[in-house]
Amino acid sequence: MGSVEDTKKLRIAVLGGGMAGIAAVKNFLELPNTEVTLYERATDHRLAGAWLGVTPSAQRTLSKWCKEEDLDRVIHYRYHTFTAMDWQTGEHLFRPEQVDPAKLTKEEKWEKMDMSNVVRSELHQLTLKLLPKEIVKTGKQSIMVEEVGDEVKVYFADGSEVMVDLAIAADGINSKIRRTLYPEIEVQYLGSMAYTGFWDRYELKQAIPELPDDDLILCHKGCLIFMGYVGPTQYAIEAILPQDTPDDREVRWNDTATQVKIDHLIEYFKDWTPIVGKFFQFAKEKEMKLVILPRYRSSWLHKLSAFGDKLAFIGDAAHPTAGAFGSGTSFAYEDARTVFLGLQHAYKENGHQWTPDTVKTALKLYSDIRGAHYQKIEPLALEHEKMWNAELQDMSTEFSAGDYTWIQDHDADKGFADWVSSH
Repeated sequence: MGSVEDTKKLRIAVLGGGMAGIAAVKNFLELPNTEVTLYERATDHRLAGAWLGVTPSAQRTLSKWCKEEDLDRVIHYRYHTFTAMDWQTGEHLFRPEQVDPAKLTKEEKWEKMDMSNVVRSELHQLTLKLLPKEIVKTGKQSIMVEEVGDEVKVYFADGSEVMVDLAIAADGINSKIRRTLYPEIEVQYLGSMAYTGFWDRYELKQAIPELPDDDLILCHKGCLIFMGYVGPTQYAIEAILPQDTPDDREVRWNDTATQVKIDHLIEYFKDWTPIVGKFFQFAKEKEMKLVILPRYRSSWLHKLSAFGDKLAFIGDAAHPTAGAFGSGTSFAYEDARTVFLGLQHAYKENGHQWTPDTVKTALKLYSDIRGAHYQKIEPLALEHEKMWNAELQDMSTEFSAGDYTWIQDHDADKGFADWVSSH
């Protein structure tokens, strides 16, 4: 990479085409004199997970990228938290003050915005379409990176390789890049499985008239259930329960539940409030696709860059947690934005030139700023997990009533500006 030529382009490889990778490319396209390529292992679209939380932070980002009418087609907006329900009786343990969005101005909606719900694949496809097709390379699974002087060499499973000035590891919770560089850090299976699926809300309501209009959370014996509206026309369930059948360890991420497995779920939840069992009975009758997601977690990276700051980890590759206050998507968006802001800042400070020092300065800023943020969040996430495993009756209440605004409504631009001004 030249140190003098103002026209020398910065070559960036974004490894992974999930939420984090798309966000990184979307931001990097605003940088001058850059050549950005997104490498994704999949060759076609698949239903990867069903229910996704969209925090106020993520919603602000999406509102800048997408047309309002496009977001309205995929997001179910919420202006209050989940209703905590007793797992057996169905009684409300905690019900937030209900807000009628029809009575709110646009400004008031932003003020009261809470975690909103979306079908993951629909949001993924909407944002992927924002990127130029020619820079998205599919069927390219990154398996290893290597530092070569001032450059990074990326190796792919198909035997090809590419040399770049900056690599962004956005390859998810089971990141091969992370495992190659840090083999001592293991990803742990948490011994629980998430079953998630969705259906047309009106048809489901006809089959289960007592289906509540609230978005619900129920908890008992290490089992957690979310039920609620995702997108404008769909209703979803996500049931997370301990591994309890011999074949659970053979399940791969994003497998589909068999009819035998759905029968097991109906039996498992027979003593719960009836709406849970009725949902799974409906899933069986309609042959609903229930996706299975084994839950994993690992230590979070406190230094988010490597190779003398020529490689950055973002999204779940940086902080592989099995859910932290529903903020996975906003974490990814905020990571991507902070890398961008670091590059933009360093480029200006270095006389509008891309040099190894420019990239090093940018990634150090990213690692310092986001690393400090995550050092505050990680202990809370672990404490939440302990509460869940301790089988506390009020876990669902704590989840609903707890104030995590500083996590879910974090402003990456302000966080970056405050850090730069104070350091």
